Amino acid sequence: MNHTNKISDIVSRLFRKSRYKVMKDAGPYLPVGIYSLDRNGNFLYCNDICKQILGLKKKDDITTMNIRNFYVHPEIRDKLIEKMDQAGGKTSQEIIEFKKLNTDNTIFVEDNCIRHGKSRDDEQCFYVGSILDVTQLVRYRTLFDELTAGVFRVDKNNRFIMLNESVARIFGYDSVDALKGTDESKLWKDPTQFKKYISELYDKGSVHNYVAEMTKKDGHSIYISKSSKLWKNDEGDVIGREGTFTDVTNEFNYSDALNILSFGYYEIEIIDDHQILKKCNQKFAEMFGFNSVQSVLGQNMTNFLWTDEYKDKIFKRILQAETEGNNCLQNFEIVAQSRTRQTFHALIDMNIRQTPKGKLIVGVVRDISKLKNLEENLNHKKFELGSTLEDLDKFVHQYISPIMNIDSTAQSMLEILEKRLDKNLDYTQRIEISQEKTDDLISVFAEILKGISHDEHENRYFKRLESIQHRLQMRNSLYSSDPILRELYTREIIIDSLDVVRHLLIEFKHRRNTKLYIDLELAQDKIKEMLDIFILKLQKRILNNTKITYKVIETLRRYLFTGSEREYDFTKSNIIKIIKNNIELYYDMAKEKGLIIIPPKQNYVLVEISETYIDRMISNLILNAVKYSYKRHDGFIRIEIDDRRTDIELKIENYGVPIMAEELEKVFEFGYRGVKSYDWNRTGSGIGLADAKSTVTKHGGDILIESKPASSCKPGEEYNVPYLTKVTVTLPKRRMEK
Repeated sequence: MNHTNKISDIVSRLFRKSRYKVMKDAGPYLPVGIYSLDRNGNFLYCNDICKQILGLKKKDDITTMNIRNFYVHPEIRDKLIEKMDQAGGKTSQEIIEFKKLNTDNTIFVEDNCIRHGKSRDDEQCFYVGSILDVTQLVRYRTLFDELTAGVFRVDKNNRFIMLNESVARIFGYDSVDALKGTDESKLWKDPTQFKKYISELYDKGSVHNYVAEMTKKDGHSIYISKSSKLWKNDEGDVIGREGTFTDVTNEFNYSDALNILSFGYYEIEIIDDHQILKKCNQKFAEMFGFNSVQSVLGQNMTNFLWTDEYKDKIFKRILQAETEGNNCLQNFEIVAQSRTRQTFHALIDMNIRQTPKGKLIVGVVRDISKLKNLEENLNHKKFELGSTLEDLDKFVHQYISPIMNIDSTAQSMLEILEKRLDKNLDYTQRIEISQEKTDDLISVFAEILKGISHDEHENRYFKRLESIQHRLQMRNSLYSSDPILRELYTREIIIDSLDVVRHLLIEFKHRRNTKLYIDLELAQDKIKEMLDIFILKLQKRILNNTKITYKVIETLRRYLFTGSEREYDFTKSNIIKIIKNNIELYYDMAKEKGLIIIPPKQNYVLVEISETYIDRMISNLILNAVKYSYKRHDGFIRIEIDDRRTDIELKIENYGVPIMAEELEKVFEFGYRGVKSYDWNRTGSGIGLADAKSTVTKHGGDILIESKPASSCKPGEEYNVPYLTKVTVTLPKRRMEK
């Protein structure tokens, strides 16, 4: 495209030397479109080639037109003038999208322009330029860059001098320019292989589908199929190479993968009732009594793949499938035989394709002889197992009945307490004890402490009362974002305050009817009111515990005796609420071991789940974390939620008993317990994690467990040190459709 720029320079020099008339005289003889414009872009002159490019006739008056009228995007003109200002009044090789006059036809034009700021006033020629129609060249370049195959050219020194976008993409580069100039030999994994390729290319003049292991920009290996030839000049001298790159990494890996499959892969071509094996893997060859793939390829498999009995059946199925328009057969059970006539049970999948020569069957075959034998053994023991399960069902049912009685008793006790305390559980649950009632109690304590004398300040119970008041005031800073933990903390202090107030009432009973005594009685009433609410909530917890226990045992019974659980009832639920309810459930157990359970930071994360099952899963995971944590000062169990666009990630981490590396998958098996769990005499059934995995799977999610030495441990200490164990559960936010 440089020749148009040179012509524009010539035109500019002519204009400066011989004024406007020379350009008009020379314009018809120049091989490109020549134009001149005034300051506003109005045409002063253009030659016939320029008119032809713009879709004008020779007789059309160009001076009535403005160059902006030919821009597909007129605003580009302003940007072009700004660019000209920055480049000293000159632009070159600008590709602009033009439209021909009075049509929707677009073309690509290469524009080269020079500005003349000191032209004669009578001539008003401000811009002089040339244009060339490069539409076909631009479209070719676009097609060139969009080719899926990589096209390249290298010089004698192996440097890339021409390549398309696909080459850059194949080798992991952001652009063509980033790879241009690179030595191709540096991209080969093995330099000796590059030398062999060059030697073969010079011997033959061209190579086709040459497979080479090469490297991407990030160092990863890829496999490339190269087709290339020598690039020669007009004199016949070799000046480089040119050709194509095709990434065949997937095909290369696929070929390797076939040979490590546990089942046989085959491609059989059926021609005139002959079944000729065209392709297979090593497993297929061994299955039919051959030592290698090469020894079986080309064999007539008529008497190998299936016995005569099944040959008729399978061909009838093939004809039936073709009649029904279904070319795919799956899980078709046959009796096959090897070349030594040994038979075995096999399961085959096949896809039938029509080729110019005949039919092509592509499929897999699996030897299921062991499974058939196992099935026979299982059927033999089915009756005995059924009888045993019936007895076990009765045994488990004996545990369910007492739990149901406890549940009924707990429910009745809750109703009695509600009447006895004249408080409704639903009402108490609407009250956040830490805020409403405790603030009142703090005020009463403040009145009591304000009214005592200096000497009474030294009284140990007043000192305890002052400490209690301070602890209650600090509860918000300790648990500012978690009302459940704040309430549990408050409950401990309230129980302590009841003991203090009772002692003070006894000690100051001689001062009845005084403000101090009345305030102490008021404090006692408020404490009792708060404890009534705690009692109701604790009774509710007992009721919940019995229900959870019942559900776990009932799940075990269904798991053992029905083989499946009931349908999951999916609803949109706040999973944070479920987590915090379970934190409350295990709060006391954790506290006994010196642990605090740190909840997620969020207060609301909506997920479409089966709440009953997710509640039981979270309960089991937190119970495990508490049970297998070490008893230690300032210990904690951390629970986190990563709320993402389409799913959530729940993480529960504890510090304590390790899980051995080889057990990280086994712990999800029903009834399995880790070796180290027995070392610490911790009770367990091996049901919790198995049930959790089942629940997560039903929700379309995933669960995994990690167990690594704590950061303070030295390498090599392995399982004799504390471990950080983390369970990660991923759940989709919306129900996964079946």
